[in-house]
Amino acid sequence: LFVEYGLLERAGLYKVENYSVLEPPLASIGKMSQIAKNDPLILAMIEEKELVSVKDEKASLGISKYHMAIPLIDVNNTIYGAILVERIQFFALKNTTLTLLAVMAGHIGDLLRHEITNPVMTYEESPYFIRQVKRANKEAKRYNIPSQLLKIKANNITDKSTQLMSYLSEARRGLDIYLYDNQNQVLLLLMPLADELEKAGFIARMNTWCKERTGSTLAELDIVIEQQLALPISSDDIKRLVSLS
Repeated sequence: LFVEYGLLERAGLYKVENYSVLEPPLASIGKMSQIAKNDPLILAMIEEKELVSVKDEKASLGISKYHMAIPLIDVNNTIYGAILVERIQFFALKNTTLTLLAVMAGHIGDLLRHEITNPVMTYEESPYFIRQVKRANKEAKRYNIPSQLLKIKANNITDKSTQLMSYLSEARRGLDIYLYDNQNQVLLLLMPLADELEKAGFIARMNTWCKERTGSTLAELDIVIEQQLALPISSDDIKRLVSLS
């Protein structure tokens, strides 16, 4: 995701413990050089607990070999990892790209905090889902970064509807977060960083999956998209939607 959205050419993902970036990289694109512990960009990232690039005054106290340092940080400001970028396409160092990467890192940091590798939550986990919706809502207001919220419901619970709902959980995008009421077959889907076109593409794919997997259309199974909202929305809308009623 970071390579695709950030146009990274050489970068590494590192674990962070006790405010120290640890070798070796957990993953990388291109061959990374050894970490310079006192690199001004790394020090600024740890101190500020936010994305720092060579454009920032915070990192101007010395020469850095990195173009960017991105912390994977949760809502409590705990840093779990860092992406160090040694080479990036020059035109990618613009404010819109930097903001997008920082927002992505925040979402991933939250997932790491909860040790969620496949975030499909049950109704009992509604409070955590609500926190993620509020975070995406805040980012939509502050940065004008799109996110989508869908409510999908099976009005007639059958083996086929169960099959499709299970498949939707398996086919989710990397940053998507689901809240699923298995008993009533109601699925809430938060799609961070997704615009209207991506939402429409998902709905089209869902229709295709339904036909391929069950031999029936969504309409024939009486599976409906009750709500489809582009963030930001009001707090009342969030409460009403997450009630799963």
